[in-house]
Amino acid sequence: MDLLQLRYFQTVAKYEHMTKAAKSLYISQPSLSKTIRTLEKELGVDLFLRKGKSIKLSTAGKVYLKHVEKALYSLEQGNKALQGLQPHVCGTLHFSMLVGSPILPELLQKFSEIHPKVEFHISQNIDGREVPNSFDICLSSSLINLKNVESTRLFTERIMLGVPKSHHLAQKETVSLKEIKNERFILLNENKNLRKTAQSICELAGFSPTISYESDNPSTVRDLINAGLGVSFIPSITWHKVLNSSVVLLPIEEAFSERNIYLSLPKEKQHSNVSLSFQTFLIDFFSKFTSSKDFKDT
Repeated sequence: MDLLQLRYFQTVAKYEHMTKAAKSLYISQPSLSKTIRTLEKELGVDLFLRKGKSIKLSTAGKVYLKHVEKALYSLEQGNKALQGLQPHVCGTLHFSMLVGSPILPELLQKFSEIHPKVEFHISQNIDGREVPNSFDICLSSSLINLKNVESTRLFTERIMLGVPKSHHLAQKETVSLKEIKNERFILLNENKNLRKTAQSICELAGFSPTISYESDNPSTVRDLINAGLGVSFIPSITWHKVLNSSVVLLPIEEAFSERNIYLSLPKEKQHSNVSLSFQTFLIDFFSKFTSSKDFKDT
């Protein structure tokens, strides 16, 4: 169970309509349904009563919703309480960000507004197997298989399809992978984890993508899509700042079109106030992200 699951449950409970809830969260309906089913399996109860396309909170769901709302409110209050201590947080943080480089400026800007005296030493664009073990915090899209490093799933983000406005699929609400097997793809270079994720998604759908263009720069991928030179797989959260209104994002119907983002920490290293504050910030930043205005307006 993670915070995103609870926020998704809260949203579905609000609408009592899976499609409307999915649209408000900007994820596909199958993915949202899968998340709710997973939560119900973990809890061992049905949170919703289902009859055709209609859903309503069950008795257990109503009870659980009260506790979820209290928990999320308490967490929000805790974050605000910590902010009162934040002016005293200062020092240096060694941060390895191996995923989501497009979102890094926004992430650091928001953290710096809270903790202006924290300095960062940042490492990026290196093979996950060679990630320096001197980091305080690491974000990656694959588990860090190093001794004395503990990795936890921070969140799961949907992989969307990015197409130009003029594309024949641009007006659709969702798209299936079988519809795009003959498209020309624009992907990152082979040494990028997102490239591996994209190829894995295609393989699970039973085809190999025709790659017309490769780049190591997310902005170049966006510009090539905009130029009508192909389509691409776009991470819904970590790439949202790369996109603009010229690229249409389509939810992919297949639920396996997603990737996990991991937060990794050294096991035996004492965590400083800076590290603990940044961990709290990351959890809160990403747990709210799918419902943020900026994300919906992408």
